[in-house]
Parts: sequence; C-alpha cells; structure tokens
Amino acid sequence: MSENLYDILGVSKSASSDELKRAYKKLAIQHHPDKGGDEEIFKKISNAYSILSDDKKKAEYDSGGRNVNQNGRGFSAEDFFSQFFRTGSQGGFGGGDPFSRGVRKGNSLQYQLNMTFEEIYNGASKKIEFYRDSMCEPCQGNGSMNGNSFNTCHLCKGHGRVVMQHGHFQIENVCHVCNGNGRIISSECTSCFGTGTQKNLTSLNVDIPKGVPDEWKTAIEGYGHFPQGGGNGQPGDLYILVKQIEHEDFERDGDNVVYKAKISFPRAALGGKIEVPTLEGKKISFEISECTAANKLFRLKDKGFPSFTRKGTVGDLLVVTEIEMPKNLTYNEKDILKQLNEESSFKI
Repeated sequence: MSENLYDILGVSKSASSDELKRAYKKLAIQHHPDKGGDEEIFKKISNAYSILSDDKKKAEYDSGGRNVNQNGRGFSAEDFFSQFFRTGSQGGFGGGDPFSRGVRKGNSLQYQLNMTFEEIYNGASKKIEFYRDSMCEPCQGNGSMNGNSFNTCHLCKGHGRVVMQHGHFQIENVCHVCNGNGRIISSECTSCFGTGTQKNLTSLNVDIPKGVPDEWKTAIEGYGHFPQGGGNGQPGDLYILVKQIEHEDFERDGDNVVYKAKISFPRAALGGKIEVPTLEGKKISFEISECTAANKLFRLKDKGFPSFTRKGTVGDLLVVTEIEMPKNLTYNEKDILKQLNEESSFKI
C-alpha cells in the first residue's frame, strides 16, 4: 500500500500551499543527500510535494487516485534547488536560499523583573541593569586588530560561499572555514581577543503598564547580545519577564484581589462593621450580617487590579472571613461561654 502523501510531508489534508511549501522545504533540506540524508526518503518527499503542489494532481489524489504519479520522479532534486536557490557555475545566492546566513543576529537575553502587588496595581517605571555582549568599539565588532587585519579565506576565495557539485547541478553552502565572512583574522583585536564583543553593564528604564499578569513577557529590540565576530551583525533582543512578589496580606486571582479577613467569634455572631486594606494603601469598612460563618465571601466592586486585557475595567476585592479563636480564656469568658452554650441558638 502506498504511503499517504500528507503523512510524508507531515501536514494535514487542509494544509495551504504555503504550509505545503514550508513543510517540503524543511524536510528536503533535512534529508538531502548532500546534507547526509537518505536519498530514498528525499525522493519520497520530492514526489509527495510534486503531486500536492499541483492543483490538478492533488484533486485527483484526494478523490481516491492514490497512485497518481507516485514513481519518485515527479519532482526532482534539481526542481527543489531551482525553486529555493540560484544555481550554476557562477554561483550566487538569492533571497530564497535556505542556507543563506543573511544579517547575523546575536542571542537574546531574558531579565526577570520582580514587582510588588502595589507596583503592578499602579504600573511602574523600573530601572534595570544587566550585563550583555556589546560590539567591541576598537575593531567595530569584526575581531581583528584595528578592524582591518584580515587575510582572504583560502577555501572560498573571499566569497563566503563554496560550490558543491552533485550530479548535473551545483549548490552553494556557507564556507565552513570562514563561516561565510570571506576572510580570516590575521591579527586579533587586543581588546576583545578576536570575539568582536565586550561584556558591558547596561542600564535601561522599562515602563511596565498597570495590571500585567504574573509571568508577563515583553521584548525590547536590540538590547540582547551582539554576535561574536558579527562585524555588520545586529544585537539580539531583551525579554523582560515580570514576576509578582508574594504579598503578605493579599493573593491574586486574575484581576481580582483576595484578602482573608480575621474576625472574632463575637463579631461574627453579632455582625457589624469590619475594616480591610486595599491595594491603594487605604482602608475600607463595610457591614457584615449577624451569624457570619467562616469562609463567607464578600465582593467589593472595582477594588482589584486594573485589567490588562480588558481596558477600562477593574477587578474586585474578594474578602473571605476567617474566625479567629482566642488562644486562652479568662474565668469570666469561660462563664459567659458556658451560659451561651446552654442557650437554644447555640444548640447543635
């Protein structure tokens, strides 16, 4: 039985033409014989794409014509490289080259920013400091003495690419000797010892909006590491990860704030006013009814976090009662409780 063409490419039957192309491109690069892959697998992948990328053949295959042109010759390796690179004795590589290095970008950084409930409630501008690999100024990031101590790469002759012959066609790869730079450092920069980078302490003011959730992340472009030996490369990005610090009194439930209010047994039994704190730093009082039980929930509207996702709305303050029992009783208190225990309201 023939293999399912969609399974070969690892896509669903509803995959778009762009999804088919991306899946094929990834697998073809992975399994191409010149990259150490299996030639038979490469042929299967090429054949599957040749059928599924052709609307007429795809329609026939989907309607049950399982053996339509499945001879392993429907789409050749030459077709693959003509689609994704420029080939020929002159070399060259266009925007479609899957092996093209392009502008080198450095590694990203992540900074964990710890914030209190109050800072998240109000929003905050925080100054952060972190070490990152910056471009070495004396050599302008290329790692050579005075920025110009190079020899032409002996393998690629300065092109940064090498041409490989495979059957009837040629392909280009990044030169492994010079990593695509086309030149090799003859004398290293004494400031960065050839790396092109120097570790520097960077200070930055970061504005965090109100009500961000725990583990909220945002990216700041260009504040990551500069690539080693990057020359004309560009730094990676800085990711800010907000972690909320546990609060002594409050817990967070989405946009709501939970406060556990400890009340005495007499207050719970008699009812009356109780006072609770808010994230604004103020206190608010409200009435509880007679015979309020433990774990009774009271909702104070719009006293929680400003919503980060639903602009203009505010969460609530959820007050949960906890009955606080005394650690010791006086003789007078015991007598009173004994009398209460005999009353009908206290009978269980």
